[in-house]
Amino acid sequence: MHYILEPDPEIEIVAGIEEPDAGLLPKYMQGIKLPLDEAATVKRVIVETSMDKYPDYFMTLHGPVVSRQFIDALQRSGVDNFDGYHAQLVCQDAEFGPHFIWNVVGRIACIDHGRAEYTLYKQQIARIQSLAIDESRIHGVRLFRLDEVPAVLVVTQDVRDALASLNGVVFAEAEGWSDDHWF
Repeated sequence: MHYILEPDPEIEIVAGIEEPDAGLLPKYMQGIKLPLDEAATVKRVIVETSMDKYPDYFMTLHGPVVSRQFIDALQRSGVDNFDGYHAQLVCQDAEFGPHFIWNVVGRIACIDHGRAEYTLYKQQIARIQSLAIDESRIHGVRLFRLDEVPAVLVVTQDVRDALASLNGVVFAEAEGWSDDHWF
């Protein structure tokens, strides 16, 4: 069984990764590995929402941010197709850490177009009313981005179980999932 990994909608955080050219689809959301010179630099995440403790997983305008506990849980579960780039959270001149900008490396085109319901805009999926996955295309990968909609993160049951106790993480069954709550 597959699940969609999402940030907890009850935790509202306004933040962005300090990047000179983030573009419409930031590099942390494309599913590709960053060059070493970019990966090695400490990133700054500008946070407008002040909190005593930030969740283990939350989304910024430019990509997901995770805690050390999140990275450790993934590594303990044996998942290795991700990168965590060191990041400092900056809020009202105070800095918080350690956190990581999380880059899921790998995209799989696995939407079952015969069963899924979605809306196209200029030949691309703009909205998903009901997701359907073609399991035969996944080949045992346990964490990946949907190639058709890279903002959607898919995990297996065991990865869900490894992350379930962390703050800021929610899961929905992939079959029948809709992005309605994103808009």
